[in-house]
Amino acid sequence: MTELDPLEREILGRLEGRIAVPDLIGIFRDLDVDEPTVMAATRSLLRRQLLRIDG
Repeated sequence: MTELDPLEREILGRLEGRIAVPDLIGIFRDLDVDEPTVMAATRSLLRRQLLRIDG
């Protein structure tokens, strides 16, 4: 298994149950992380099945 990068670890660490994607992006925007970077990390976590999105 590949190790998580720092942003992926930070996303998992900040998740508390359910969170809307815009809220997740907003949290990291406040930390000066741009939206494409957050989305790339989120997609990586989804591929690894460490995160899921409910519809």
